[in-house]
Amino acid sequence: MRVDRAAFLAITGLLTAGCNNNRPAVAPTITAEPPPPAPLGVATTAPVDAAPPAAPPPAGHTEVPAAPPALSPPSQSAPVAPVAVRDPIPPPRANRKSLGLEIGCGRGKVAFDPAKQACNDEQATETDCVEIVSTGVYPTTESGRCPGAAAAQRRCNVYSRFFKPRLAHEAGECLKKATGKACDGCKFFRCGHESLMTACIDHNADYECSVIDSQCADVSKNRCLSYLSGMNQQGRDAMVECLKKDCSRGFLRCLETVK
Repeated sequence: MRVDRAAFLAITGLLTAGCNNNRPAVAPTITAEPPPPAPLGVATTAPVDAAPPAAPPPAGHTEVPAAPPALSPPSQSAPVAPVAVRDPIPPPRANRKSLGLEIGCGRGKVAFDPAKQACNDEQATETDCVEIVSTGVYPTTESGRCPGAAAAQRRCNVYSRFFKPRLAHEAGECLKKATGKACDGCKFFRCGHESLMTACIDHNADYECSVIDSQCADVSKNRCLSYLSGMNQQGRDAMVECLKKDCSRGFLRCLETVK
């Protein structure tokens, strides 16, 4: 069979072109362009090399572990003093009796100064009531109505228990100076009264004075503070209880009877 050479080559070319059209396209290779050169006069930043590895420790070296961080001590706040909760002031009692007058031999001649504030009644030398007997100021044995050293010591103990320290000390010193007047029982009470009258005014006693005013009539605020300013809380409570029982006693008689 005779084959036309020209026709054969044409058919072969067409078949080759059709097969190449069915092959997947090959992605072109993109080559990044080099960055443009830096302008003249502009410094370029060189890459920072990584830190070189640490040299191994020498032979025989022992690694000491680092000490743990010190723990901070727990914060300790200052103790807070408890706030005293007081009962409300009672309403005025019906048919209140008048407060008793300050009549008695235990009243001294020292007058209270309500304007006195620059003082500290909480600091003083401790009162030694036993010294009153041990120094022999009073006779140790007495008969009849003579009070003697034992009575002086009892009053000294009362003042130490109910008065602020400075006033208790003054009352004790007064008792020790009562030489030759052991039978003068009024002297024991005058020592307490006169020491109270030298107190610095203390308005912390306003509450107790208001309670007394609700129980007794004709209560003078300044007169009440003249007795209660120099007393500690125990003494103030004792005075309030005394006047609750009998307003006619007044401050002076209650001062002489509290124990």
